[in-house]
Amino acid sequence: MNIALTKEMEDLIHRRVKTGMYNNASEVVRDALRHMEENDPYSELRATLIPRIARAEAGELSSKTVRDIIADAKKEVKGH
Repeated sequence: MNIALTKEMEDLIHRRVKTGMYNNASEVVRDALRHMEENDPYSELRATLIPRIARAEAGELSSKTVRDIIADAKKEVKGH
């Protein structure tokens, strides 16, 4: 995989490696992606919606609109 980074992003990665906390640039990027995933405010919502979308694609019909399904999922996520 090739990824284009700005000079500032490259400098940040190099600074992180120089601290000794990371062995290389790949470790910095993997750690950043893990943090991004852990702090994703929509991850629970996606986890709730994906099975519902799969059921709909499998032909399980519902009288609810897409907006209703999303609203229900948001309520469930907020209720946790």
